[in-house]
Amino acid sequence: LLAALHRGNWDIVISDFSLPRFSGMDALSITLREAPETPFILISGTVGEEVAVESIKAGASDYLMKNNLIRFVPAVSRAMRESNERKSIRKTEGQLREQRSLLGMIHDNTADSLMLFTWDADRGFVLVTTNPAAQKWIRTFNSEVTEASVTGLTIEEFQAEVFRGDRKFQDDFLFQFYRSAETGRSLFVELSVQSPENESIIVEANLVPFLGRANSRHQLVVIRDITQRKQAETQRRQLETQLAEAQRKEALGRL
Repeated sequence: LLAALHRGNWDIVISDFSLPRFSGMDALSITLREAPETPFILISGTVGEEVAVESIKAGASDYLMKNNLIRFVPAVSRAMRESNERKSIRKTEGQLREQRSLLGMIHDNTADSLMLFTWDADRGFVLVTTNPAAQKWIRTFNSEVTEASVTGLTIEEFQAEVFRGDRKFQDDFLFQFYRSAETGRSLFVELSVQSPENESIIVEANLVPFLGRANSRHQLVVIRDITQRKQAETQRRQLETQLAEAQRKEALGRL
């Protein structure tokens, strides 16, 4: 039995309860240890209901009496179907664990600020998690804020706590936030927010509404600081304008 199980690829194991120098319960124990995903059916013509119940409790898929093998084909079909379903569930669970691990790596290491808000029927959208980049970005505007102090705040409370001196940004962000949530559509928007030093910071906000389990509502907010990019674009346009003007004057001078 051990050698056969080690070769693998068995669909099912069917064993008599009484075997020479061996027993069906021993076979069940070995199968559960060496090939736990393989269904196991015991067949006997001598033992009663108590042993049948014991074998099922021990891990057998089914127990059949030799004088009533009319159930044999249905029992085999059911055992194999349930085994395939368990394999499928385990495969799915493994994929989900891998996906969660990858998402966790992205969550912790991306340079973009990630904030997740979940709908609460009594309070509205509540902040449930932020990634390290978001925590760093938030402290740019309020150094006293911690992850613990903002987690659990509504979107309105969060805005007022972090961006205290910039009412325009609060109003603009909330308008876009609820526009995305109410329409169920993702939005890309550019917004300007004032730093404590009264400098204008330009951000790109990606607002992503989605439904979770039991139709729970969530809103993912992805913030990227694009201030340097916008400054570089402005400088490039200025240089292009200056170059065009210089070329125009040069052409006039040759006339």
